[in-house]
Amino acid sequence: MSFKNCFALFTILLFTNNIFAQVGVGTSNPTSAAMLEVSSQDNGVGDYKGFMFPRVPNVAARDAINASNLDQGLLVYVVEKGCLQMFNGIEWINVSCKIEALVGTATQNFETTPSDPNLPIYSETGSVKYTTEVEVPHYPNTDLYVSEFDAFGVNNGTASIILGPLNLSGSVDATFRVRLAGFALSHDSNGMDNTDTVKISISTTGPNGAFTEELLIMGGTNGSSNNNWGFEASRSVTTVFSGSGIPTSFTSGAGNNSSTGGISLLEITGIPNSNNVAVKIELLNNKANELWVIDDAQLIAN
Repeated sequence: MSFKNCFALFTILLFTNNIFAQVGVGTSNPTSAAMLEVSSQDNGVGDYKGFMFPRVPNVAARDAINASNLDQGLLVYVVEKGCLQMFNGIEWINVSCKIEALVGTATQNFETTPSDPNLPIYSETGSVKYTTEVEVPHYPNTDLYVSEFDAFGVNNGTASIILGPLNLSGSVDATFRVRLAGFALSHDSNGMDNTDTVKISISTTGPNGAFTEELLIMGGTNGSSNNNWGFEASRSVTTVFSGSGIPTSFTSGAGNNSSTGGISLLEITGIPNSNNVAVKIELLNNKANELWVIDDAQLIAN
């Protein structure tokens, strides 16, 4: 074999070996624990630089990637949303988003087209989405939503939804409001009672920070059961943020009475002007004919 051919073979073997070895960018000595190591300097010398994730201009461009269930962990930065997002095999979820100071009111209406400003859903478990297309017989026979067509609820189980985070550093304080209805799915029996609850907690350190319980709704008194009311009920309750972790409790009744009937508007005022506010709503009912539904959650910068 000629020298020229030997050299060509050696080059091919060396290149092939490097393909399967660790790769370093900005370092000639990448760690053996990583397939790829990116250094912020050139072998420890020179200006520091960062790592830029692939960027797409908007959601339409992101969806054009056409990720499959084999692409779990795929990351892109969506410029339109200001969010680093990851594909979990089913859908794109937020990893982290830039948070601009809220001015006015951010709303989560659970619609396909979100409100602007939007109060984002950080996570949710156990909820069922109710629309005009997927409704069940219910009493009172009123809409299962406040605005548009969609709302979230839970039937015979538990659900937890975390909303936010939002930056409220530019406000004096904030107010949180959400609409609530308690439906019965049988005309003759069942409805909300003392063991059916809705709890709202606030975090001023973000969705992964500590939440303090602030407001608790019970569906009836110990001797009262089978309460039901729709979003048209006019009773409202308010509590001031305390941060103590001991929620202010309210007991709902049935029907549309502004003093004793169903509680349809929940409000927490005096939420501190943190730059990382999140709200957690937990719903619990324990019978097949009971249905909690929430809609039009709002965080208001005062």
